[in-house]
Amino acid sequence: TTALGSGSVGTAYLQTVAATGDRPLTWTLSSGSLPAGLNLTQNTEGNAVISGTPTASGTFNFTLKAANGGGFDTQSYPLVISAAPPKFNLTVNSHNGTNDTSVAASYEANTPVSISTAPSHDGMIFEKWVITSGAGNLANETSTSTTFTTGSYVTTVTAQYRNPVLTVTNGSATTPPVGWYHWQLSRRHRGFHHR
Repeated sequence: TTALGSGSVGTAYLQTVAATGDRPLTWTLSSGSLPAGLNLTQNTEGNAVISGTPTASGTFNFTLKAANGGGFDTQSYPLVISAAPPKFNLTVNSHNGTNDTSVAASYEANTPVSISTAPSHDGMIFEKWVITSGAGNLANETSTSTTFTTGSYVTTVTAQYRNPVLTVTNGSATTPPVGWYHWQLSRRHRGFHHR
C-alpha cells in the first residue's frame, strides 16, 4: 500500500496497509506519529490496520516498518485529516407544542431526519408542518410522518393544527352556508317556521 485515504475529525477511520513477504510480519511505527485518536494494529492476514476516530485535523507524516525473519522494509505516508463539517441544531415541535427530544439534535447540512406527530390533539386536527425558523426541505408538509432534510441553519419545525370543519349533507350535522341564519330569521318574522 503506497497511499492512505483521508479522514475527518469525529468520523470513524479504517485503513488496511498490506505488504508482500513471508509471514509472519511485524508492523511498527518507525517515525512520526499517527493522528490523535488513531491506532496501529495488525490483522490475522499479517497486514497493518490503522483505525479509530480522529480528534484533530491536519496533515500527519509517519513511516511504517514491516519486518519478518528475512529483514524489513519501510514506507512513509502523509495522512490528511480534515476538520469536522459544521452541525446545526434542529428543534421539532410536535403535537403538544414541545420539542421532540427523539430527533432534536445537531445535524450536518443535507441530513434526512424522520419526523412525526399525532393526527389530532386537544380536539384539533393536524394541518401541516411549518418551518418557523431557519431553512430546510419537507418531503410532504401535510403528512403527519415525513422527512425533513436539514439546511445550513439552526432550524425549528412545528406541527400546525386547526379546528375541525363540519359539513352538512342531507340533514346531517353541518356548518350552515353563508346567509342561512339570516334567511331563517326572515322566515320567522313572516310567520313561517323552518322544520
